[in-house]
Amino acid sequence: MFHIQREAGRLLRQHWQHAEAVWDQAVAREQAVERRRRQGANTSRHHRGRRAAWDQARTALARVARPEQAWPQAAQALAVFTPEGCRNDRRRAEAQIAAALPELADARWAKTRRAWQDPRCLTFLDRLHQHLQHAEPHEALREALVHWWWRRRHRPRAAEGPAAAHLAEPLQALICAPRAPHGPAAYRRVAAALRPAVRASSVVACRTSVTRMHQARPRHWTQALLDLQRLPWNCRLFRAGKRRHRCPYGWLGLRLPTYAWWRLLTMPRRDVAQQPSTP
Repeated sequence: MFHIQREAGRLLRQHWQHAEAVWDQAVAREQAVERRRRQGANTSRHHRGRRAAWDQARTALARVARPEQAWPQAAQALAVFTPEGCRNDRRRAEAQIAAALPELADARWAKTRRAWQDPRCLTFLDRLHQHLQHAEPHEALREALVHWWWRRRHRPRAAEGPAAAHLAEPLQALICAPRAPHGPAAYRRVAAALRPAVRASSVVACRTSVTRMHQARPRHWTQALLDLQRLPWNCRLFRAGKRRHRCPYGWLGLRLPTYAWWRLLTMPRRDVAQQPSTP
């Protein structure tokens, strides 16, 4: 979802930059006409240009207002919960996206529209629903526990009053208690399913950052040369993090005489073959 939101934010910035530039031109035209009027010059022939500049500015602002209002509605489809605290699902998300797309008819939004219309865009909602069903089969109890989890992390707004904030959790606990003798265990299972709901593409980005390096190589490179280039990369030791002091080959379980890539290249093939790797 990161790429969709970033692309939409970039397009909105472009719309606003264009609208602000047109508005600044209208202001500059207005100031020029006002300056000539104070100097005593005749400004009658400049009024038409001034009105046209302000009409263009208003049109630009009206054009940017439509995607500005439609984007939050479409972005809400990518959330796990609705503002009311209900769990989002594919049907509700597709309806929100379908209602917002007509307002994003500009040609510059074509890439974002294609991404929103891709069924894989909402796969995380299907997986979340499957994980919740596995965590708690009873539908009514599951929905109550999900809403309770949302309440504990999203306090009621101040407009609802302090009494609502004070009674939200005890009231939800009373609702869940008669239905589940093992309520705490069921809540922990539901929380474990909701907590890691991933809507970002960071894993894909990390993987692509490595493979893109190989894709950018000249096309006339041979496979043997690509393998030679890959060897130092997979034999390097991580300097920080939970994988510190280990290399990618080590984490994959590949057993080698040494992980120093130059020593591997200079060792006789017979010595390397005598120490087999993993099956």
